[in-house]
Amino acid sequence: MGFTRQFSGGFEDVADARRFVAATLLRDSELYEAARLLVDEAITNPLLHSEACETVRTFQVTIAFRPDLLHVEVHDSGSPQPLDRDGARPASVAGRSLELFDALALDWDSSAEPGRPGHVVWFELEA
Repeated sequence: MGFTRQFSGGFEDVADARRFVAATLLRDSELYEAARLLVDEAITNPLLHSEACETVRTFQVTIAFRPDLLHVEVHDSGSPQPLDRDGARPASVAGRSLELFDALALDWDSSAEPGRPGHVVWFELEA
Protein backbone atom coordinates (compact mmCIF):
# COMPACT_ATOMS: atom_id res chain seq x y z
CA MET A 1 0.00 0.00 0.00
CA GLY A 2 1.31 3.46 -0.80
CA PHE A 3 0.40 7.13 -0.89
CA THR A 4 1.74 9.98 -3.04
CA ARG A 5 1.19 13.72 -2.81
CA GLN A 6 2.57 16.60 -4.89
CA PHE A 7 3.59 19.84 -3.16
CA SER A 8 4.51 23.23 -4.56
CA GLY A 9 5.44 26.58 -3.10
CA GLY A 10 8.55 25.74 -1.16
CA PHE A 11 9.20 26.17 2.53
CA GLU A 12 5.57 26.75 3.47
CA ASP A 13 4.77 23.23 2.24
CA VAL A 14 7.36 21.47 4.41
CA ALA A 15 4.96 21.35 7.38
CA ASP A 16 2.19 20.01 5.10
CA ALA A 17 4.53 17.24 3.94
CA ARG A 18 5.34 16.34 7.56
CA ARG A 19 1.61 16.15 8.31
CA PHE A 20 1.04 14.01 5.19
CA VAL A 21 3.62 11.49 6.38
CA ALA A 22 2.46 11.63 10.00
CA ALA A 23 -1.15 10.96 9.02
CA THR A 24 -0.16 7.50 7.78
CA LEU A 25 1.59 6.48 11.03
CA LEU A 26 0.71 5.82 14.66
CA ARG A 27 1.29 8.95 16.72
CA ASP A 28 3.81 8.86 19.57
CA SER A 29 5.95 6.11 18.09
CA GLU A 30 9.65 6.23 17.23
CA LEU A 31 8.70 5.58 13.61
CA TYR A 32 6.35 8.60 13.64
CA GLU A 33 9.00 11.03 14.88
CA ALA A 34 11.83 9.65 12.74
CA ALA A 35 9.73 9.73 9.56
CA ARG A 36 8.58 13.31 10.21
CA LEU A 37 12.13 14.49 10.87
CA LEU A 38 13.68 12.76 7.86
CA VAL A 39 11.01 13.88 5.38
CA ASP A 40 11.53 17.43 6.65
CA GLU A 41 15.28 17.14 6.02
CA ALA A 42 14.80 15.52 2.59
CA ILE A 43 12.64 18.46 1.51
CA THR A 44 14.48 21.32 3.18
CA ASN A 45 17.93 20.43 1.80
CA PRO A 46 17.11 21.01 -1.89
CA LEU A 47 15.08 24.11 -1.04
CA LEU A 48 18.13 25.55 0.71
CA HIS A 49 20.94 24.29 -1.49
CA SER A 50 19.72 23.73 -5.04
CA GLU A 51 19.85 26.48 -7.63
CA ALA A 52 17.05 24.86 -9.64
CA CYS A 53 14.78 24.99 -6.59
CA GLU A 54 15.15 28.77 -6.45
CA THR A 55 12.83 29.04 -9.45
CA VAL A 56 10.83 25.79 -9.50
CA ARG A 57 10.02 24.63 -6.00
CA THR A 58 8.04 21.48 -6.40
CA PHE A 59 8.38 18.18 -4.66
CA GLN A 60 6.51 14.92 -4.39
CA VAL A 61 6.39 12.64 -1.35
CA THR A 62 5.67 8.94 -1.76
CA ILE A 63 5.10 6.62 1.19
CA ALA A 64 5.09 2.85 0.76
CA PHE A 65 4.49 0.22 3.41
CA ARG A 66 6.27 -3.08 3.06
CA PRO A 67 6.38 -5.91 5.59
CA ASP A 68 8.14 -4.45 8.65
CA LEU A 69 9.38 -1.48 6.61
CA LEU A 70 8.36 2.09 5.80
CA HIS A 71 9.82 3.40 2.52
CA VAL A 72 9.62 7.17 1.85
CA GLU A 73 10.76 8.97 -1.30
CA VAL A 74 11.05 12.71 -1.82
CA HIS A 75 11.33 13.73 -5.47
CA ASP A 76 12.31 17.34 -6.07
CA SER A 77 12.90 19.54 -9.08
CA GLY A 78 16.34 20.61 -7.89
CA SER A 79 19.87 19.72 -8.78
CA PRO A 80 20.43 16.15 -9.94
CA GLN A 81 23.62 15.96 -7.86
CA PRO A 82 23.33 13.09 -5.37
CA LEU A 83 24.11 13.64 -1.70
CA ASP A 84 27.62 12.60 -0.69
CA ARG A 85 26.99 9.81 1.81
CA ASP A 86 30.69 9.47 2.62
CA GLY A 87 31.73 13.12 2.55
CA ALA A 88 33.02 15.11 5.49
CA ARG A 89 30.35 16.29 7.91
CA PRO A 90 30.25 19.95 9.00
CA ALA A 91 31.16 20.88 12.56
CA SER A 92 28.25 23.35 12.85
CA VAL A 93 24.69 22.54 13.86
CA ALA A 94 23.45 23.45 10.36
CA GLY A 95 24.03 20.84 7.70
CA ARG A 96 23.65 17.76 9.85
CA SER A 97 20.87 16.11 7.88
CA LEU A 98 23.14 13.40 6.48
CA GLU A 99 24.07 12.44 10.04
CA LEU A 100 20.35 12.20 10.84
CA PHE A 101 19.78 9.88 7.89
CA ASP A 102 22.75 7.76 8.99
CA ALA A 103 21.50 7.58 12.59
CA LEU A 104 17.76 7.06 12.06
CA ALA A 105 17.26 5.24 8.76
CA LEU A 106 17.87 1.57 8.13
CA ASP A 107 19.00 2.62 4.67
CA TRP A 108 18.85 5.75 2.50
CA ASP A 109 20.26 7.19 -0.69
CA SER A 110 19.97 10.02 -3.18
CA SER A 111 20.20 9.92 -6.95
CA ALA A 112 19.33 11.71 -10.17
CA GLU A 113 16.05 10.72 -11.74
CA PRO A 114 16.42 9.19 -15.19
CA GLY A 115 14.31 10.99 -17.78
CA ARG A 116 13.17 13.87 -15.59
CA PRO A 117 14.78 16.86 -13.91
CA GLY A 118 15.56 16.75 -10.24
CA HIS A 119 16.57 14.01 -7.89
CA VAL A 120 15.12 11.67 -5.32
CA VAL A 121 16.08 11.08 -1.71
CA TRP A 122 14.67 7.93 -0.19
CA PHE A 123 14.89 6.37 3.23
CA GLU A 124 13.62 3.28 4.97
CA LEU A 125 12.61 2.85 8.58
CA GLU A 126 11.80 -0.29 10.50
CA ALA A 127 8.05 -0.46 11.05
